[in-house]
Amino acid sequence: MIDLHFSSIQGENIVHSKYTIKPYNHFMYIQPAKNFITKKINPLEDIDTLIMDILDTAQVISSCKKYMQFLSKISENTFVFEKHFWRYPDFFENKNHPEAITITNALLVFVEKYGLPEWELERDTKAILPPEYCINSSSKSEYAASNDYLKTFLTDKIAQQEKIAFPVCSLTLFFLDFYNIFTINRTSKLKRVEHCRLFFRNEPGKEPELTAAATGLKPSIILAFITFTTGHHKAVHICKHCGKHFITTDARSEYCSPKCRASYNTAQSRKRQKRQGKETF
Repeated sequence: MIDLHFSSIQGENIVHSKYTIKPYNHFMYIQPAKNFITKKINPLEDIDTLIMDILDTAQVISSCKKYMQFLSKISENTFVFEKHFWRYPDFFENKNHPEAITITNALLVFVEKYGLPEWELERDTKAILPPEYCINSSSKSEYAASNDYLKTFLTDKIAQQEKIAFPVCSLTLFFLDFYNIFTINRTSKLKRVEHCRLFFRNEPGKEPELTAAATGLKPSIILAFITFTTGHHKAVHICKHCGKHFITTDARSEYCSPKCRASYNTAQSRKRQKRQGKETF
């Protein structure tokens, strides 16, 4: 296993004290509210907490079945690209939809803690659908025949660059993509770390030191992934008993706590006793 150690890592992102949801051209965007202060934060101050916050937010999104079915409808070959949202009315335009409320509230909690990622003009945010939603992913809609929606998509993207705004729909893919990376890693290639600087110090009589500094939320998260897996040798597992995510350095670990281990073993023992009782009867 690759063993990559940084003597220190640093991330940087801008956080506004308040964010709001605003419509633009029939799509809902998260953007900084007016007249609120800004500050720089280090998202990598606590890598484990950052990763768990990403997983928790992604879980909220993936638990919303209507929205995940919507993603399945607009996907192609199990991938959902943000440009495809512009074929359809925005799922989040109905602000009273229970799942729209649930997802936007979860996104706002994360964003008010870590800030927004940069909405990259030259990139098309994408995510892989969970296996249970891949069944209908190859279906085509009446919107697929025309590419006129792409012009609107690019025009909207250019218009929002200076506002530090991010579409709610695209932000959901941001979290689902990182969820895959941290839990399943179904992507064949590691994402390139952009806006990240490496510093090497080699003084006589001292051990060489390698430090890293990332600018922006997305580069910081990718740097966190590298440090988490190759430096700290950690992984995210799902508890066999309660189903919650937990962080471990033991590849064989199946439970998030001794309590869950004991509860699982007790439940299995009761099942065996019940089964044996039926067989005896």
